[in-house]
Amino acid sequence: MVIQSWERGNAESVKQSMDKEIYRSPDGFIYSFSGYGGVMNCSDCDDFNQVNEYDREDGLVVFFCNNCENKKHL
Repeated sequence: MVIQSWERGNAESVKQSMDKEIYRSPDGFIYSFSGYGGVMNCSDCDDFNQVNEYDREDGLVVFFCNNCENKKHL
């Protein structure tokens, strides 16, 4: 019983991690939201600010501040 409930719980957490929000930006790339990226330089405008992390479809990991997220409609 304990093993079965652990397996179900593990499968549910894997399913949740696979359900990422996916966005197509006007720049033509597809981005998937990964989470809060901390405070660092934005990949687009290079301002030192709070950023969110995105995975781009070509494998590049990028960090966008709030202003750049709004410009890219993310």
